[in-house]
Amino acid sequence: MYEMDKEQFGCFLQQLRKEKGYTQKELAARLFISDKAVSKWERGLSLPDPTLLIPISEILDVTVTELLKGQRLEKSQPLQMEEVERLVTGSLELSAEEAKMQTAARKTWKMAFLGSTLLTGAELLLLVLFRQTLLSIANLWMGIGMGIFFGAYFCFFAKEKLPRYYDENPISSYSDGIFRMNLAGMRFNNSNWPHILKAGRLWLLISTPLLPAVYWILSFWVPEPLADTIGFANLPLLLGMFIPMIIAAKKYE
Repeated sequence: MYEMDKEQFGCFLQQLRKEKGYTQKELAARLFISDKAVSKWERGLSLPDPTLLIPISEILDVTVTELLKGQRLEKSQPLQMEEVERLVTGSLELSAEEAKMQTAARKTWKMAFLGSTLLTGAELLLLVLFRQTLLSIANLWMGIGMGIFFGAYFCFFAKEKLPRYYDENPISSYSDGIFRMNLAGMRFNNSNWPHILKAGRLWLLISTPLLPAVYWILSFWVPEPLADTIGFANLPLLLGMFIPMIIAAKKYE
């Protein structure tokens, strides 16, 4: 199986970028990605998504074939069928590699979610055994339910990559079936979306098992009725997830 030469591609990309007088940041801005991604390409650490090959070729005034080969081709230089087959196979390998990495990352997040949920369940069991009054607090169950529901969505069902029109248009809302998310003043694209997902996942997986512990601690200091006095704990722990998501969206926008 033919595999793209990452180092050769990176050197060729760097050469083309410098010929055009672009910095890594300027090239990244034209592609709606982060300059860190361009840096990784040029250092031979990774390869671009196949969908970016045409935009890259147009910006740098080369053909996709030249990008795949990592060198300029003479116009009179014909390609043999076997060579074309190898190049096409190489471009498909980019998609396969990315899909494999995404599958591995998704599996890791699924395991983390299951661990967080089991820890939350163990904490609730302790509350049943040692402080049953907490089980009457509707806010506690509502908060845990929200954390598990959104955690399951982000870890199991959220798309790892946005459609290309998010990169081509200033869109500040994300829609996927019944799920809706709007970050005012921000725009979603494939540069910041992985970081938004990571921020949301981490916050939910940590805050959900933290809720029972917070209620337990507050119950020793706050007088009855608990339901009316410590229900606010849901707000900073769960609704607060939008803060790191907004920070990630702005930083990598």
